[in-house]
Amino acid sequence: MMSMNFYFTCKAQAEDPFVCPNCGYIFYVKWHKLYFTWGTIMTSNKARLKCPKCKQKDMCGRPHEAM
Repeated sequence: MMSMNFYFTCKAQAEDPFVCPNCGYIFYVKWHKLYFTWGTIMTSNKARLKCPKCKQKDMCGRPHEAM
C-alpha cells in the first residue's frame, strides 16, 4: 500500500513542469526520474535534474516560483 501511495504522489509531482536555472527552459519529467530526488522535492520543491535543452544537471525549480 505504501508503494502505491508513493507512486501516485510521484505521478502528481511529475505533472508540474520544472525550469532550468541555467537556460530557463521549461520541461516535464517522467515520474520515475523523481524517485531518487523525492526528499529534495518535498523540502524545497526543487530537484536535481538534467535539462533536456542544455544538458546540464542542476537544481531545477518550478516556473511559478522562479518569478
